[in-house]
This record gives sequence, structure tokens and C-alpha cells, in this order.
Amino acid sequence: MPQDLPKNVDPGEDGGGTHNQDARPGNRWQQAGGGRAWLSAASWARFLAPAILGLALDLSVKSWAFPQGVTGKVLNIDGQTFDIVGRNPLWFQTDFGTLENPPTTLIPHVLGLHTTINHGAVFGIWQGMVFYFLLFSIAAMAVILWVFAGSKKDQWVVHIALGLITAGALGNLYDRAAFNGVRDMFQFYVHWYPYIFNVADVLLCIGVPLLMLRWSLGKSRPPGGIGPGQWK
Repeated sequence: MPQDLPKNVDPGEDGGGTHNQDARPGNRWQQAGGGRAWLSAASWARFLAPAILGLALDLSVKSWAFPQGVTGKVLNIDGQTFDIVGRNPLWFQTDFGTLENPPTTLIPHVLGLHTTINHGAVFGIWQGMVFYFLLFSIAAMAVILWVFAGSKKDQWVVHIALGLITAGALGNLYDRAAFNGVRDMFQFYVHWYPYIFNVADVLLCIGVPLLMLRWSLGKSRPPGGIGPGQWK
């Protein structure tokens, strides 16, 4: 007469009861935190919501700041070219030469409006290398999707951070593909940060540190040497 087996023991093909159900892949997924993000509708919602809303906000602000598009005069100042476009161009030309426009105040003593086209990377470096930045942005999007696929469905901070990064990357990717440069318009009233930026840059500056902070303080770590869905 066969002996009764414990509930967590599988008799197996030989009836020896040597296979534990907890060791099966499906049960390991449940114990590890709920399975893969790319199979979860909630995870996709947390990822896509900030990505779509952030991209819409970025493109809307750019359209407002550049109502006539990006076509206009081009000035050459000290070997650098500047586009005279947007609501408040960074430079303007007079009979006495080229002068810098004062920023239009958006938040008193904090933030002003200065419109320009950045044909380089962050901080205006590597001007004229738009094609390579396009390739880099496409590669970055592939990495973002891979990291999302490698996350667990309960890692909501990771999903939101990846959504913010996606919005910022796509916003500037669109500009480089459509206008051969990125539309920038915001400038702080501080001497130690003279750079002009946009909403996409803000989203990237929130998403990337948030992702790094989650990986450093939480249990998550970026996948390396282990397959998607196996890190937390």
C-alpha cells in the first residue's frame, strides 16, 4: 500500500517522491517577487505612463518655445554657430554687433527663458556630431527595454525611473532626427550653471539618479552575467 506523501512533495515519474514543487521554476518566480515585469500589465503601465506623459510635456513645451519652428538666422560667434530662433533667442544682432539677449523671466530670480538649438551633446560639447548621438540614443533605448524586461513586476521604482529616462531620450532623439539639433529653452539665474536645457534633460536628470539610487539602496542591481528577470 503506497505511503501518503507530504503536500509539498511530488511523487515524480518513479513514484519515489524526490521532486519538491518549491524547486520548480514557476514556484521560484513566485517566491522571488512575483515574476517578470514584461508579463505584467501593471508594470507596463508604470513604465509607459511617465514615458508618454513626459514625452508629451517635453514636445509641448518645445513647440511653445519655438512657435515658428527652428528656421532662422545663423550667427557665427568665436567659431561657434548659434541659431536665432524661438521666443527669446540667446543672441541678437544690432548695428553695433552681436549681443546676448537677457533671459525672459519665468520664475523670478530662479528660471528664465533663452531659446537656442544645441547641435551637440550635454553642456553643448561635441558640436556637429548629431548622427552619432542618434545612434547612441537608439542603442540606449534598446538597453532601457532590456533592463525593463530583466526586472521583477514589483520593482515599481525601477519601472518609473525607466519611463522617465525613456521620455527624455525620445524627446531629444526626436529633435535630433527632425531638426538636426535639440531645442533648449530654460536657464537658471545662477553663475555656476550657465547651460540651457529642456524638459527632456530634466526627466533624464530625475530618472537616471532615481534608478542608480534604487540599485544602490535597494535589493536591485543592474543585470550582469545573469539573465533577464533574475535580479532584484
